[in-house]
Amino acid sequence: MSNDVAYPVFRTPDPALALCTARRLMEFGRCEHSEVSAYAELSSVAEVRRMAKAMPQGWFRGASELDEFQGVPFEDQPALVAGVEASGLPAEEAAFEGRLPVE
Repeated sequence: MSNDVAYPVFRTPDPALALCTARRLMEFGRCEHSEVSAYAELSSVAEVRRMAKAMPQGWFRGASELDEFQGVPFEDQPALVAGVEASGLPAEEAAFEGRLPVE
């Protein structure tokens, strides 16, 4: 038996290049039931904003400490800890303090 699933890996320090490459791979392998996942680690608020523009439906999650989750209901956790779509990212830069890098 064979497995027809492929997992290409492309690593670069340039998030824009990574997104461009992921989009090209998606077009190359587009078929029924295909799925593509991309992961990026963004180390500045400027990078987060650029990626949010490029991926408006992307999901963003900031760094967090394990104890932030203990006893705190999911809906009461900060947006960047629980994860948020690009349109829900905080407008003020101070909200990213202690949350970088953002995935």
